[in-house]
Amino acid sequence: LLTVNSSAFLFNQQTAGRIENRSTVESSRRPERLFGLQVPEGRSLLLLGGEILLDGGGLNAANGRIELAGVAGERTVGLTVNGNTLSLSMPDSVARGNIAIANNARVNVSGKGGGFIQIQGNRVSLTNTSDITADTLANQNGQGISIRVSHLIIRDGSQISTTARENSQGNSGGIAVNADLVEITGTGNSGNSGDSSGGSSRENERPSKLASDAQGAGEAGDLI
Repeated sequence: LLTVNSSAFLFNQQTAGRIENRSTVESSRRPERLFGLQVPEGRSLLLLGGEILLDGGGLNAANGRIELAGVAGERTVGLTVNGNTLSLSMPDSVARGNIAIANNARVNVSGKGGGFIQIQGNRVSLTNTSDITADTLANQNGQGISIRVSHLIIRDGSQISTTARENSQGNSGGIAVNADLVEITGTGNSGNSGDSSGGSSRENERPSKLASDAQGAGEAGDLI
């Protein structure tokens, strides 16, 4: 048995490989629908590459950690291992790649306290009712979401959110955004039903948003 303890990832080509996820395989329908790639509760799921595309695919780490990091050019990205938690360390000098989350894709760490999500890239876009979600479902406080990008785009009813759900006791995590430009525009259709003329029912419209809120006994997190 060969065991390798890595502490860094070396990118030694000008153009790093692209990562794509289109996985929509369902793993659960209750208490909510889960689909796509999944790691055990409390574990980490990291995607590190040149450009990253989630095209309708899902990423799930209940009460754990998900990181998406795009790297452009030749650089070294650090890896920290703390028990079951893995995290990436990207120096400010590292050129960032683009990340696209599209077509009902979902990045989800919701759990008893809600896990942690970190997104690091250049141009990061959420389109066509896609979600980045870290909800608090029970009595632990949420860990939140961190976004470090040049340009953040949220449109077509896509949402980045942390919510302390109804009947939960913990607080929702905060959302920290470090970006030169943030665009939040439009609405999307959250259902498949439409009116008799073929248009989308206004009842199914959902806004594009970046928000933390509380529906239970806890408090909403900070938006920084």
